Amino acid sequence: MTGMNPPLNLFRPGAILARMNAHLPPAETLQNVLLTELIQRMAAGDEAALGRFYDATLSRVYGLALKITGRRELAEEVCVETFWQGWREASRYDTQRGGPMAWLMVMARSRALDTLRRLDRASSCAEPEIHLEFTACPRPGAGHLESGAAPAGGAGVLQGLIAPGNQQPDRPAARHR
Repeated sequence: MTGMNPPLNLFRPGAILARMNAHLPPAETLQNVLLTELIQRMAAGDEAALGRFYDATLSRVYGLALKITGRRELAEEVCVETFWQGWREASRYDTQRGGPMAWLMVMARSRALDTLRRLDRASSCAEPEIHLEFTACPRPGAGHLESGAAPAGGAGVLQGLIAPGNQQPDRPAARHR
């Protein structure tokens, strides 16, 4: 009756759990699948998908923006601009070119560096407030991140980004050097 004895390797600690989880992909892969699906739904105009995408990724975007800019109010502005850009460009996301977090973090990095460049230009003028007034584009959702902490998202994210009277003009495409 050799068929009744279990294999000896099942008695090792964790062996049963390892066998049970052997068919599951790593958590990072599951996150990429979820985020990719949300981006595809955003491309189709699904505002709820934007809310879920925002909730799932805000802390990482905010952390990168804060690290680059060094200022909470600038990091908050970068977050708004990043998610606004993600909403507008969701249809251009290509899984063959990289994962969803890489796509989003490149946008966040670019927006953070643009913010610093804009401030640098303004500080080199005799009257920087006047320069900022004429060069800054209206920010969608201005003031909605003013609490100092990374904000909660949800279904109202898009409304905060494109509230009436707060439409952001299309920006020219970035130049590659």
